[in-house]
Amino acid sequence: SLLNNSSFLSAKLTGFTGGDDRLPMNGDIPNRYDRESLFDWQNYYRYSDKDVDRLAFDASYSLFVDGLISAKDSHNFKFGILYEDSSTEWVTRRAGGFSYYDDSWYCDSLDAYFDDPSCAVFSSDWGGDWNLKAKLNGLHFYAQDGWVIGRFAINAGVRYTQYTGEFKEASGTVYDQNVWAPRLGFVWDLMGDGKMAFKIHYGRYYDGMAVTIFDREERGDAQSEIEYFDYNFDTGEFDIPAGGSVPAEAVMDPDIGHPYVDQYVATFEYQIGREMLVGVDYINRESDDINAMVVSNIGDYDPQLATNNPLGDDVPFFDLLSPQENLITNPTEATRSYQSVALRFQKRYTDGWSLDGSLVWSDLTGTADYGVNGYGTGFDDLNGFVNADGNLPFNSEWVFKVNGSVDLPWGIFMSGFYQYRTGESWTPYAVFEGLFYNDRSPIFMTPRGTQSLPDRQVLDLKLQKNFGLGGGKVLGLFIDAFNVLDSSETTNVREQWGWYVYDWQDPGASFWDPSNRFEEVTDIQTPRVVRFGAKFSW
Repeated sequence: SLLNNSSFLSAKLTGFTGGDDRLPMNGDIPNRYDRESLFDWQNYYRYSDKDVDRLAFDASYSLFVDGLISAKDSHNFKFGILYEDSSTEWVTRRAGGFSYYDDSWYCDSLDAYFDDPSCAVFSSDWGGDWNLKAKLNGLHFYAQDGWVIGRFAINAGVRYTQYTGEFKEASGTVYDQNVWAPRLGFVWDLMGDGKMAFKIHYGRYYDGMAVTIFDREERGDAQSEIEYFDYNFDTGEFDIPAGGSVPAEAVMDPDIGHPYVDQYVATFEYQIGREMLVGVDYINRESDDINAMVVSNIGDYDPQLATNNPLGDDVPFFDLLSPQENLITNPTEATRSYQSVALRFQKRYTDGWSLDGSLVWSDLTGTADYGVNGYGTGFDDLNGFVNADGNLPFNSEWVFKVNGSVDLPWGIFMSGFYQYRTGESWTPYAVFEGLFYNDRSPIFMTPRGTQSLPDRQVLDLKLQKNFGLGGGKVLGLFIDAFNVLDSSETTNVREQWGWYVYDWQDPGASFWDPSNRFEEVTDIQTPRVVRFGAKFSW
């Protein structure tokens, strides 16, 4: 609603509800995982029924004022409120009630294993089922101002947020946060002609609320314990306990903080003529209060050393000798730091062509990669801290991009996009077997990010011809070609080197057991695809 010539009001109510039920393809047949070949097969290991809903009310008031502080200044004030209410229900169960943990090493061949997997039966996994029913709320207030005076512009604002989370079938609030997020930006028109500008910005940005932050808190009793049992050939049952059970509940740290990022940006831009722009950007992002579930009874670990590491130095590891006691907190060891420098060029569409390009250097380091809050760090066992610091995945150190368009003869329009990026980092790990309450712990064998995927490139092209049909009607025929060069570089590999089999009775008899599938390619770039299409508009 436009209230007058200097203010307006906006309000909206949005929401959704839906389900995402996933049933296994082969009914109640248990899933099988083969330790030797690393194949996961026969059935998906878990049924799941999921229902989610969200309702949000968002309102803001904008006010434009001139001459408030000086005769030549202008202000763009905005005040707002956002309330969000959501819930989630997620119920799961294992297909067949348990999962096989096979070892086809005992079979004559891999084919023999698939023909008759009973030759590989030796262990099983039980439990880990979810009965999660939770409610989440968010309340946000914000105020901001865009103040322009002469060659300077200042954008300042602050946002208050309250997040709460609770279980539907338990009393009391489990998660309650009250946070303030300031933001400040400054723009300087260096020459006063709008062609050269310097910009700086600081802002704190909190993560959105997610049920994964508190879903394992003990009052919810949302997940059953995971248990391991070996096969008893005398009884024909899985009735031999194999290591301690893994507790699935945790205590919430009363002083836990909500995850956030502090971002710093500095930019220099210069406009060349009326059509071209060049710029340099520096970005620094520091993540803090990263949320994770960690083991609190670290005094119950027995420190050990895996010698003769095939990939480097000896690897420390920790055998947990009593049931885990978990804590949901912000471990100081969980870190993530990102910085980048970008050079960019833009030529807007004039004279029948346009062009945009950028060259970006970036660095992403720390111990916590970009995972779901509470789950992404691997710190739910002390072994997750071993060799955890270094170059994080999902980041290319160098990225070059260029895209453009041009008008060709006969009314044909052509556009294209080219990208080259250096390979992302990855880290080999081994699964440590023979531990007591933390059996099958994955541990990095080298410092984080010692390996890199291959550099890769992609070129996409588009050709389009429009035909006027009269009366404002247009028929467009086009051809899209993706990955024109048909690049087939590797985008993911199997990172598990193998296993370390720990013998607690005779540690000297422990040994490294390699997998023949280490570094096996699991994903490549999507091959060349050509698409023909038509678009009719009127």
